[in-house]
Amino acid sequence: MDTITILIAVGQEDRERAERMAKTVRTVVGDRESRVLVGHVLTESEYEQTAERLEPATDAETKAMSAARPETSVAYAGTAGETSAPGEAELPTEAAVKRVIGQRTVVRDLVETLQEAGFEPEVLGGVGDPAEGIVAMIDDHDADFVVIGGRDRSPTRQAMFGSVSQEILRSARCPAISVRGMDEV
Repeated sequence: MDTITILIAVGQEDRERAERMAKTVRTVVGDRESRVLVGHVLTESEYEQTAERLEPATDAETKAMSAARPETSVAYAGTAGETSAPGEAELPTEAAVKRVIGQRTVVRDLVETLQEAGFEPEVLGGVGDPAEGIVAMIDDHDADFVVIGGRDRSPTRQAMFGSVSQEILRSARCPAISVRGMDEV
């Protein structure tokens, strides 16, 4: 039996959708062997705001946090690794991205919900354009399906402000499943 790979693209607004996302994954997987990935990409400003809220950890604190949070791998880190010109902000290191993504409540809540549903999710994180980052994760991990959160917005609002979900739907090379919260159905 082949393993099915499902990437759940989680954004900050998806906190209320964790249970529905887990149920959707269970429905798609059925009785097949699965690999479940939770992908979360922060913009540079979101990363900076989150990193500022986290106190620098001592070695003992780092070990305790690592034991309490899901392992995170950086599948997409935007331009990480490039040198910045004088006066530009330095780009985050892989270790820093792992620490920040692992501390995001939306990621921890979804991982916990998936574990309760019997899955062993892997967490992927990155910094940069969220849609581009998720699409890169889909490609890098050869996902069979992507599960995304969606909300009702008028075509005008989508045109004005863009939509990460819409961009993923247009760019993903695999089928995408949009999940709404209970109050959005």
